[in-house]
Amino acid sequence: MKRVTIKSGSWSKVFGLVGKLVRYAKGGFTQVEKMDLVIALLELIGSISDDIQEDIDGERQEKDK
Repeated sequence: MKRVTIKSGSWSKVFGLVGKLVRYAKGGFTQVEKMDLVIALLELIGSISDDIQEDIDGERQEKDK
């Protein structure tokens, strides 16, 4: 299996999550901030999962040719 291609949309989610972590960590994490971080993490996981699925589908199509 070749390397996974992470699209720019996924990278922007990574940097957004890191930005939130840095911003929220300065004053401690409130319950709302924790929920916001969990939502951002789940969105990132979903985005990366889509990227991986596209790569797997592409490999399957190449094998079927």
